[in-house]
Amino acid sequence: YDEIYSVNGKTIDELGTYEDAVEAVRGDAGEAVTLGVRRYETEEEEAITVTRAEYDQIHVTSRMLDNNIGYICIERFTDQTDEQFQKALDSVMEQSAEKLIFDLRNNPGGQLTALVHCLDPLLPEGDIISLKNKQGKESKYTSDGEEVNLPMAVIVNEDSYSAAEFFAAALQEYGKAEIVGEKTVGKGY
Repeated sequence: YDEIYSVNGKTIDELGTYEDAVEAVRGDAGEAVTLGVRRYETEEEEAITVTRAEYDQIHVTSRMLDNNIGYICIERFTDQTDEQFQKALDSVMEQSAEKLIFDLRNNPGGQLTALVHCLDPLLPEGDIISLKNKQGKESKYTSDGEEVNLPMAVIVNEDSYSAAEFFAAALQEYGKAEIVGEKTVGKGY
């Protein structure tokens, strides 16, 4: 991989910590920043000037596999995941998906609301998740009656955490999906 070794003329070592270097790269949209890049294969150094801009991180990707299988990978659950998930689900359904695979390997979890919004279109009417805090206050999240009715599988591994585990468990408990892969981390919620 190519390496960024400087930001606006200061080396990464001069900037201090990793967080300091990241902050030096960040800035207001429309402003320029010059990055010193060392090419991996040739070790040549080059200065690249880029214009800062806002961007949406992509946490959900999808594609069609052979045999009309819709594949959706969820990398993490953030405030953008539920919208990206719905677009991915719509995309594979429009391409005549007959089966669905959800890949949650290496998913570190994330926001509860994103998880619930991703599960809702997949589940029948009923409870999605029920939580009780230390004071005994209970919160319930439910699904409406609209659901995707296709065979499903969820792929997990030992680095599937928290919301990723809930996603797999909810689909499994409703009898909607088979879970395949490795035993998840087992966060204990």
